Amino acid sequence: MNRELSTQLENDSAWYPRPSKTLRSYYQKLLEDIYGTLGTSFVNVAMELSLILMDASSTAVASWLHAGCEHQSIQVNEDLKSHGATDEELRAHYESSYLSMIISLNNMKDAKVEQHNHGKAQVVRPDIMCLGLLLKARDQPRPAWWGMEKFCSYRKGEDDHLDFKWKDSAAKLLGLQSYPSADGGDS
Repeated sequence: MNRELSTQLENDSAWYPRPSKTLRSYYQKLLEDIYGTLGTSFVNVAMELSLILMDASSTAVASWLHAGCEHQSIQVNEDLKSHGATDEELRAHYESSYLSMIISLNNMKDAKVEQHNHGKAQVVRPDIMCLGLLLKARDQPRPAWWGMEKFCSYRKGEDDHLDFKWKDSAAKLLGLQSYPSADGGDS
């Protein structure tokens, strides 16, 4: 992750000004020593999650854990499989789930009052939207299940419960230049 992107994540965060960012180099080294054999991307995700968990309020972290956001939803996995997701799409879903954790915790908001919720609103992981972004970054075709009502509903729920600023950061974290436009078929 480059400096510009990490700054964007910090500035757009519900937990801005992100005081733990001052520990970035410390955690980078520590997590490289622990997880370095798993690759740079894994180290970056572990580092970002560590920093966000330190900056977020304890109420928000408790809400996030209570909602099961630290792992994938078995229901979403079952829905993908039962609606014809390929093995490659299911693998991409697993891989993009790490980004989904970062986004869900970093961008919590309460859509009704237009304020950051600090743990009071519904907590949602943007699993389907992050999966779509990863598939797009890999130049994969739009999945057959993408336009089905169930997955449109998932995406709407993901979008409704997260700060709008997360989309561009998520796209860039996956290697895209920016979040695809609506006519690009990804929203």
